[in-house]
Amino acid sequence: MTITLDDHEVISINNQNDSSLVKWYNNGGFFTGWHKLKMDSLKVFFNNDERDTIFKLTKHLISEPVNKNYGSCTDYLGDIKLIIDYGNYKGPGSYRQSAEYSGVCEWESLSKETEILSSLLKRRIIWKK
Repeated sequence: MTITLDDHEVISINNQNDSSLVKWYNNGGFFTGWHKLKMDSLKVFFNNDERDTIFKLTKHLISEPVNKNYGSCTDYLGDIKLIIDYGNYKGPGSYRQSAEYSGVCEWESLSKETEILSSLLKRRIIWKK
């Protein structure tokens, strides 16, 4: 499972070995181009209940998309991409589910599920903003 926040934080949760890897990218800028200039990473361990909750919330946000209220979102502040890979990536019988919410006010305030997901991730990860 992969959660990408604002193209800077990439959280990869591996169900095989109970580890998670958080990567922070510096994507450059308008004049320097949008390529990965720098990457920091941190290994994080979620317990079984936390991983199950993250999976259920991510699956819910993919299968039942949140109806964004565009009236209250006038500024572009970021986006969130959610990906769940079933089986070995690109292996026989594997498949992928994904969703992307972009141009949202604050992804954490989209729904009750995004609030819970944000709080669970923030308990384990110190954001490098």
